[in-house]
Amino acid sequence: LSLHDARSISGVLGKKLQLGVDLYRHDLAYTSVESLYTEVATGGRVSLTKALGSDFLIGRVGYTLEDIGILVDGHTFRTNGLGGGPTIGNRNVPDAINEQAGYNLVSKLDLSLAYDTRNSVTLPDKGERIELSTVLAGPFPGDESYYKIQLKSAWYFRGFFPGHVLELIGETGVADSYGHTGDVPFYDRYYLGGLDSLRGFRYHSAAPRARPFPPQEGSSREPIGGDTYWFGSAEYSVPIIQSDKERGVGLRFAMFYDIGNVMLNSYSYNWQNYLDNWGLGLRLNLPIGPLRLDYGIPIHHDRWNGGSGQFQFRVG
Repeated sequence: LSLHDARSISGVLGKKLQLGVDLYRHDLAYTSVESLYTEVATGGRVSLTKALGSDFLIGRVGYTLEDIGILVDGHTFRTNGLGGGPTIGNRNVPDAINEQAGYNLVSKLDLSLAYDTRNSVTLPDKGERIELSTVLAGPFPGDESYYKIQLKSAWYFRGFFPGHVLELIGETGVADSYGHTGDVPFYDRYYLGGLDSLRGFRYHSAAPRARPFPPQEGSSREPIGGDTYWFGSAEYSVPIIQSDKERGVGLRFAMFYDIGNVMLNSYSYNWQNYLDNWGLGLRLNLPIGPLRLDYGIPIHHDRWNGGSGQFQFRVG
């Protein structure tokens, strides 16, 4: 359940300015690949977005205060006979998850700078968007101290025939803790897999697992995320049904290729042990909003992910 309000304020100092306010209560069971925990978040965010000198350069500052609960399924912890870590039933729960069990207050200041020359927001075929963002989580107030730096770029080109679009995406990010609060909490680390990243893999499934490696028999396959990631994607889409007056409304067919990797430690890039996939998709614009269907098929996968394809779906 979320409430979002974003309003443009044109009269403040004669500048282009947008105020955003978010209030939310999220109860997410799908974030755990092995269904070990449920993530509950209650909080709010306020932000200001402003054009800096031109419409192409956009700056944003925001502040978030949220109470994040990690509710581990089952509430009785015990140690198995193999000398492993805390377990629920016969499955090991990674320490990175156990350490965050319960509720934690997190306060975050985020800053971003974007350069955006796209000729459309819904279906661009020319221009680029490059965004550098950083998040600083602090202990006053809050229980965690860490930072994240992320660079995202998207480039758009006209294809071989009218209406054809080539989209190229590149991303990378690093997270690290500071002070004496330990590691970056697993729920704010980087993961790949799902509709907006590696589409041939399950949501959040392309990420490091807890050690020991390989795990002991009966231990969990739950990913714990990583502090460094990189990702790239190429997509070529063609119109099937499209109105000349309402550009982008209709049906499009897409072919795509995704590649990326998530590393456990900060600033530890690995360009060799990557995961990648190819796939096909449909883009349908309806009165209720855009509908997106993708089917991705892994090419290179790790021991935690199989080679069977994944179906991805989203409305809105």
